Amino acid sequence: MLALAEQNKDAPKAFKFNRVVPADPRHPKHNQPHPFVCLMRVADYWRIGGCDEDFTGHYGCVDSAVWHRARRKVTVETKPDIRLLYYPDGECVMERDNTRNKRLYEQKKKDNSWSTDYVRFPWHEVDLARGEAGPTHFPARRPAAANDGNGRQNPKRKSLLSRWWRRIKRGGGRRHKTAKDVDLTRAVCLQSTTLEDYFWNAAQKGGDDEQWSVNELMPAIAQIVARYQCASAVEFGTAQCRSSCAILMGGAATMVSVDIERDRVVDHFEKLATAAGKTWSQVIGDSAATEIPECDVLFIDSLHNAAHLGKELRQCERVRKIVMLHDTTSYWRRGSGGPGLKAAIEPFLANRPEWKTALRFVHNNGLMVLERR
Repeated sequence: MLALAEQNKDAPKAFKFNRVVPADPRHPKHNQPHPFVCLMRVADYWRIGGCDEDFTGHYGCVDSAVWHRARRKVTVETKPDIRLLYYPDGECVMERDNTRNKRLYEQKKKDNSWSTDYVRFPWHEVDLARGEAGPTHFPARRPAAANDGNGRQNPKRKSLLSRWWRRIKRGGGRRHKTAKDVDLTRAVCLQSTTLEDYFWNAAQKGGDDEQWSVNELMPAIAQIVARYQCASAVEFGTAQCRSSCAILMGGAATMVSVDIERDRVVDHFEKLATAAGKTWSQVIGDSAATEIPECDVLFIDSLHNAAHLGKELRQCERVRKIVMLHDTTSYWRRGSGGPGLKAAIEPFLANRPEWKTALRFVHNNGLMVLERR
């Protein structure tokens, strides 16, 4: 999917994907395109007009309205080779009566009365780790529309998005409030019977950065490793082997993971890796002082401060293709016991012209990919 986005970053296209029901190939949704989940450029989403919130609170026609308005604005393609995993037991129970929205949809098609009034409902943030809801926010006034009805982006909306993006780039994202729930992450590994089983079981856990830390990024990590055709890997920071699992699933055949301690899931994970035909091993030691073998990818997720990372980055002489760094949002400006990762990464890039930033993810604590030119 990353490659698809890169190849079409300048094209007004929207891509749909087939659903796969792993446990039940006879399920009615198996191998059927999802009606709404898609990949498109942000600019195209707003040019279409976004989701009409007049449909909010009732079932049906939200996706139909978007695709109706998308005609002659984007080309819609279905990619059967990229599949969405669908698990029926995760489907919510709801009343699927679309009578009201269907009537509204037909009316809007006739009179072109599409709404561009966004986020006009009360909302609150939920802390999933504690099961607590924060204060409810009520819009004081109607938010500025995303476009002026002719496809041009409203400058007020653009300004709000720009301020939000600048805050993320400065490292102003959500900081850790509680420790990672290690017992939960261990259970996912110990209950898995194959390397692929562990990969998918772990990758579905998310929605809380403190509790799951890297799980939502696992599919991206695997795709990046595959994209750069990395056959060998080194990792700083083993923990419960989730990033190790993603790297091996991406195609790496050999991997060495360095950490100051050996978690109790490591023996089980090593068996899963061996059964999958992979060569995986752990070295107990300080990642800032351990000399690594030559490798295609170095994954860094250890002590998150500039001093420690600066020492780890000296090992890049032995890295042939890419370096991936986790927690580049959570610890960008302020690190654990010192300055944040920014104070090591930016000087490294300034002094090493053979390296450049290739990708940067801001969610799930952040992931940064450096590529050798």
